[in-house]
Amino acid sequence: MDSNRSPSPISKAASGSSKGAAPKSQGRSSPKPQDASFNSQKSNKVSAPNKSFVSNQSHQKEDQKQDEKQSTFMTQNQVVEKNSESSHTVNELLFPGGKVAKLIKLPNPKSRDLNFTELLKKCGITQPTPVILLSGFEGDIRSRLLVGVARAAFSTDAVIVDNGLKSGIEVACWRKKVKLLGVCPEEQIVYPTKASGGDRLGEVSAGHSHFFMLGSKGDKMRWDSGVLFKLDLMERIRKGRGGESYTCKGLCVLVGDSSAHLWEVEKVLKAGWTLLVLETSPIGRDIAGLLKGRQSSLPQSFQQALKAGKVFLFPEEGTAEHLASAVHLHLVLSL
Repeated sequence: MDSNRSPSPISKAASGSSKGAAPKSQGRSSPKPQDASFNSQKSNKVSAPNKSFVSNQSHQKEDQKQDEKQSTFMTQNQVVEKNSESSHTVNELLFPGGKVAKLIKLPNPKSRDLNFTELLKKCGITQPTPVILLSGFEGDIRSRLLVGVARAAFSTDAVIVDNGLKSGIEVACWRKKVKLLGVCPEEQIVYPTKASGGDRLGEVSAGHSHFFMLGSKGDKMRWDSGVLFKLDLMERIRKGRGGESYTCKGLCVLVGDSSAHLWEVEKVLKAGWTLLVLETSPIGRDIAGLLKGRQSSLPQSFQQALKAGKVFLFPEEGTAEHLASAVHLHLVLSL
């Protein structure tokens, strides 16, 4: 187990058209295009029927593609664009104020037909990319500190993954065009409406670039049910589409205001990720005490993962600039 604490977070950081189209004279300029086509077929049994058939088939395919492309429907005041993928659908989620996020819905995140390469391509991620998992936050009460995470992601071209709810870094990510991916069970969240201010319990927050919505309403899926999918997604982001000879680093920043997501932190520790704990939070202080030999009320399996993993403490007096530096160094340096 690696665990350190010093006033400076930097010092302890280490890490077309058909060829057989009918002539224009058979087009829509005729008052009765259907009759004209029929007469043409009678007068020329060899070439005209084939041309008319190919032309009509070509137009039907083009019209069908156009209809599929423009087909939309309204759900809770969001415009949602349909997609024909069997394992997932790709939509656009509109927020009050004009911000738009890609909404990727996966009714069955355990489906064998799920293609992570295709999912990441829809997110614009094809090369190995560093990943920051932001976990354990409770609202935007630490937004002034957590903007340092957005700055570090910008400087390292990293992707930030969270639970899709408000943390306070959304504005900074939106301005810097940092990819912020929210992964959440649809059963546990609510969508924004025109009248909502973004503060309802479980409401997804504007500023995310993408949402991965797992399951569907009424399936009783819990937060911890989506952890394995989230881990697989983050590992694929680190490795890219495959074929590359390197894997980018992953860092979990544990805010520590909520214990609801300790299980995902335990999983990333066991997967070899580095954990950076904010000591200013209640859980952060508990972890700091545990690493110093004091008793802890944390789950035993989580305590064991902490003792065996790579854990670093970010001091209470640290600022957003310090946090940005610490996260940056953990992503670009090797332990």
